[in-house]
Amino acid sequence: MKITMYIGSDDSRKIDESYLQKVHSILQKYFKGYTLQIGIGVWEGQQEESIEVIVLIQNLIIQELEACIDELKQTLHQDRIIYAIELLPWTEK
Repeated sequence: MKITMYIGSDDSRKIDESYLQKVHSILQKYFKGYTLQIGIGVWEGQQEESIEVIVLIQNLIIQELEACIDELKQTLHQDRIIYAIELLPWTEK
């Protein structure tokens, strides 16, 4: 499975090292590995720096994903975090 999360920035509309470190510390509790990409997003007409989180996982426990998202929302003071779950096969070598 592929999980993609979209996390907006704080009120400064920028992603700084402290913000990024908070994201890392939470994600590491829930996932063995992930990829972060910083980009530009738009929410309600406002442009801001944002983080795209990509996780490939074989077995998803939805309660753990929801707990992760809730912790990210609370810690980062986000109203919402958008995520998508794709069912796709993958292998590891």
